[in-house]
Amino acid sequence: MKSRLALIDLDTLVFIVASRQWTNGNRDNPEQVKNHVKEYVNTILINTRADFYTSVYQAKGHSNYRKYFYPDYKANRPESPEFFTHWKDTIVEAFIELGAVGLKVIESDDAVSIGYYKYKDEYDCIIVSGDKDLNQIPGEHYNPSKNISYFISNEVANESLLLQIICGDDSDSVKGIRGIACKWDYELHEFKAPRARKVLDQPLLPSTAIYEEYIKQSSETWYSDYLKCMFLVTLLKDINYFTYPFNEEVTELFNIVPVTTQVTTNLFD
Repeated sequence: MKSRLALIDLDTLVFIVASRQWTNGNRDNPEQVKNHVKEYVNTILINTRADFYTSVYQAKGHSNYRKYFYPDYKANRPESPEFFTHWKDTIVEAFIELGAVGLKVIESDDAVSIGYYKYKDEYDCIIVSGDKDLNQIPGEHYNPSKNISYFISNEVANESLLLQIICGDDSDSVKGIRGIACKWDYELHEFKAPRARKVLDQPLLPSTAIYEEYIKQSSETWYSDYLKCMFLVTLLKDINYFTYPFNEEVTELFNIVPVTTQVTTNLFD
């Protein structure tokens, strides 16, 4: 029987913890904030029944590789709220104490995806995140902010990626096919995308059907638009260790931490 490995995307925890502490009036007690982070991760480890965990977050000064190819990627994001900027550094300190790895170039969901394909034969992997993009990955998922566990089949994982290539992602400034949108349904664990599903239901190979819908936009750049969207929404599955230029990030990408009885009952006193 394989051990269970929780692959934790910590980025959303920054907003959750900072917002709750700020709302509760905490402006000057960093230890309380750090304990909140550690208790939150402790709860994740208990709820996922993990034997080991590895966690990642986007480090300060993160230089997103997708922006090298598409400068407008995530360009329409609003300015960070005051509670986020006030407590972010403190929360990152807690992440470091938990053994988390700060990413410099790739995104956290990329790292979780890479970790799944790297470790899935060695461990029973559990994807821990509230990011809908990670539903491209088959297997067991846990959304900590909603306390929901669910399973993604290979078919649903592949369909999730195809639907995102059709729809794009407005929140990341990624344009898909004009007038078609997707919304993740947290109860059904699938995308609500009736118009996009009609594209996939055509008696054609999925890629051919998607090509035809992009062509219907009557744009001379339809093919580059398609390739751009596919590139931006598709998570990395691996890194070629011989050609990947960011050697430091590769060697430090994962830190597998055992979950002991002491950790799950009395985490980091």
